[in-house]
Amino acid sequence: MTGRILIADGLATNRITLKVRLSAACYDVLTATSPQQVLVLAAQQQPDLVILGSSLCGEDPVALCRMLAQNPATAQIPLLLQCESNRLIDALGAGAAAVLEPRVDEHLLLARIRGLLRQNDMLASVVGMAEAPATFDGPIRGDVTLVADTPGRALGWKHLLSQHLPCRFTVNDAEQALAAVARENAAELYVIATDLEHPGEGLRLLAELRSRNASRDSSFIIAVPEGRSDLVTIALDLGAGETIPVSLQSETMVEATAMLIKAQIRRKRLADRRRAEAERHRLWAMTDPLTGLYNRRYALPRLTAIAQDAQDQGRAFSVLAMDLDRFKLINDHFGHAAGDAVLVEVATRIGRAVADRGMTARVGGEEFVAVLPMTDADQAAQLAEIVRQEVMSRPIALPMRVGGGELAVTLSIGIASGGVTGQRIDPARLAEDALDRADHAMLAAKSLGRNRVMRAPAVQAA
Repeated sequence: MTGRILIADGLATNRITLKVRLSAACYDVLTATSPQQVLVLAAQQQPDLVILGSSLCGEDPVALCRMLAQNPATAQIPLLLQCESNRLIDALGAGAAAVLEPRVDEHLLLARIRGLLRQNDMLASVVGMAEAPATFDGPIRGDVTLVADTPGRALGWKHLLSQHLPCRFTVNDAEQALAAVARENAAELYVIATDLEHPGEGLRLLAELRSRNASRDSSFIIAVPEGRSDLVTIALDLGAGETIPVSLQSETMVEATAMLIKAQIRRKRLADRRRAEAERHRLWAMTDPLTGLYNRRYALPRLTAIAQDAQDQGRAFSVLAMDLDRFKLINDHFGHAAGDAVLVEVATRIGRAVADRGMTARVGGEEFVAVLPMTDADQAAQLAEIVRQEVMSRPIALPMRVGGGELAVTLSIGIASGGVTGQRIDPARLAEDALDRADHAMLAAKSLGRNRVMRAPAVQAA
């Protein structure tokens, strides 16, 4: 199933008709006949979307919408409210994510559902970060770009909306909007008319903006000529978050548009926060918090993948196992703060020397690993010597809180290569063997006086 949807309507004909439509589109459909049943099912079943029909008995659908939006158990569920256009402002203010008239075209209804589920999937992509939808209380400031068929219409939008929103409105044509994005200066939200200099040009601009890195996460509202529900459907499927009439002829429509802009900007900012949080979690899972290098959890599977690629391509790969010399003495004599400072600086020097020639990780206290794709033993030995020289090239400054001063450090490095034996070996075993041989070579370097590079014996083909 592509999503679970709760249909709430007091008329059996409406429920059955809508259930048949949605079931045919492979949605998992629940139904409710009363406001109390809606509240219970929404809280217990946690559907991906609730559709509130206009014929619920015993409760105003707008009031029910408000109860669902204010209940912590259901506040994160998007609500699609079917009501007459004269209730639009009330419905949006009550927390509806979208509002449609009861006698809506089937294609438009399905497009709206797809759009809401797409937004909900994106917002729920980080586990444990569900948040209640933002209300319309309080001002919101944002960068909004207006692109209309004529400058006069765009300026008219700006004049009307500025009376309701303290946003920074910019009037652009299509070329100017794309040029700004090329300069990494995308708006938070774009309001675009479907028809610009040519029919459908606004929809093409929407698709183009959503394909650009700088603007793909912006929000979009498409202004559609009256009676063109086909264009509304296309706009929603292209990724527009909302549609409005191209002519804002009434104060009610202007106010509703302002509310929709506020909602879209808030959803965009929430999505931005969740993407940033997801990236932080990804980095935390992959990196060592002290040095910023990759950690063991990431490095070992990556080593296996590099070993797999080496076998597939018939190319060598190499591993450098590196260990700081006499690091325990640093901790014992100067304290752990000094030891941490040394580790951070050594990691920086190793990373700078290896650069884009391989992956560098901290795999233990003072242990580092560099994995070098498409690198044979001779090339690895040359790079290892560069790393060793870089680490010992100049003393490391110690923090003032431990007395300051400088400390010279050295590195022992072991090298092992693999991937070109002519045998087909399990990549995990090949990676483990290379790392183990590099570790033994590093220990040999330490036993021979430290601060040197040692190669592991080459693996002999069977």
